[in-house]
Amino acid sequence: MLLDSIMQLPQKLRYKLFDAPKGYGLPVAAELLEQQFKDGFWKFLDSSDELANYMVTVGYVQHLAKTLNTEPSLLDIGCGHGNLAELLSGYPMKSYLGLDVSAEAVRQATARELKNSAFQVADVEEWMPTEKFDFILLTGSICYFKDPVAFLRRYSAALNEGGAFIIALWRYGHNSAIWRNIEEHFKVLDSTIVTNHKGQMWDVKVLR
Repeated sequence: MLLDSIMQLPQKLRYKLFDAPKGYGLPVAAELLEQQFKDGFWKFLDSSDELANYMVTVGYVQHLAKTLNTEPSLLDIGCGHGNLAELLSGYPMKSYLGLDVSAEAVRQATARELKNSAFQVADVEEWMPTEKFDFILLTGSICYFKDPVAFLRRYSAALNEGGAFIIALWRYGHNSAIWRNIEEHFKVLDSTIVTNHKGQMWDVKVLR
């Protein structure tokens, strides 16, 4: 493990000094994410500390669905072990598809047995949508893609007319540069800043 960390130092240094300020993301190895889900590392996302962040996304989905007069079809990219999906399942929706590169995350999400919901293991950088969705959700995941703008451009073809991306991102490191880059190419329809009792902050934005 120590050797792996040492080997990754040049990549992390290059990202911090050159790529991050330009608004690029830092990919995480699928093997690492798989182990983290097995070890329970991501269970903190189920805590009340994260709840407001997730519920803003849920609120945007429901509000925008009303404006479209539809029960929404949702694509959740980087769905993890299904915590956002469970919150969404309490509201009307036509369908929900959650994608994650971790088979363990998908196993845990599927075990929740949520209505109108499906989960799939996928490398979302390569995965090609075969249907369209009203809203595409990225909660804390956009920073893990090498080129967030190129990623969103590719997935924009999978949005129904009137659809939108709903993206949430923790205020940390160079994530503000990711937002600046995205907002040069996509229109922000609405945005909300979330702060929890620990002072942790998120930006949740609706883009098209």
